[in-house]
Amino acid sequence: MDSSPLYLTGSPEDQWPCIRNIAQTFQKKLDSANIVSIGAANLEMDAQIVEKVGGYWHIFCTDASEENNVAQLMRGLKGDTANLDERFVQISKKFIDPDLIRQYTVDQSRNYDQFQSIESADILKIDSLTQKQNRLALFQALDRGFRPSFIFVRFTESPDANVPTQLMAGHLQNCGYILIGVHENKYVYYFNNDCLYDYARFSEPHPRNPIMDEILSQIRAQIKSTNK
Repeated sequence: MDSSPLYLTGSPEDQWPCIRNIAQTFQKKLDSANIVSIGAANLEMDAQIVEKVGGYWHIFCTDASEENNVAQLMRGLKGDTANLDERFVQISKKFIDPDLIRQYTVDQSRNYDQFQSIESADILKIDSLTQKQNRLALFQALDRGFRPSFIFVRFTESPDANVPTQLMAGHLQNCGYILIGVHENKYVYYFNNDCLYDYARFSEPHPRNPIMDEILSQIRAQIKSTNK
């Protein structure tokens, strides 16, 4: 029996890392969680998460092809599988309530104003067509105040080699997220509520990064305490 806390979910062609006990994590919110999908090009992984956790599934489409995917998803979930793409036939077999699915269309300016209609986000998956769209979606979700327990995101470039991706990954970790799994270019983060921004003052002049000053200050205090 595999004892790894992580496993791969999604379709064979598009697998994502996920924790095995994600349903237990949301035990108190089963059937009432808010699961937000940014991008609907690939919905198999999202559907498997929704099946395990339950609740409301908010799907943001960025183009007409993604809107068509959601339309096919809804057809399959309602039992209309005639001439349906095989991907959605498989999803239709899962226990997902189509009445709890909410669809949104992102305008050309890529403003996610419709986030305001969602009370909270418990799971967020970001998988838009371009890295710029992913970046805009992530920053607007965090600006909205969302702090999902899990964030799944596809990076088109490595955070260690690409500046825009590095900024996304760095901001996530500064906001209290830890990276718990990577598969190919797909990453999963877990929120541990340890936001580095909370430890620093940003309205006072600093010769260095105020976050780094705070970290160094705590390290010095710990060393001093240990040497007493």
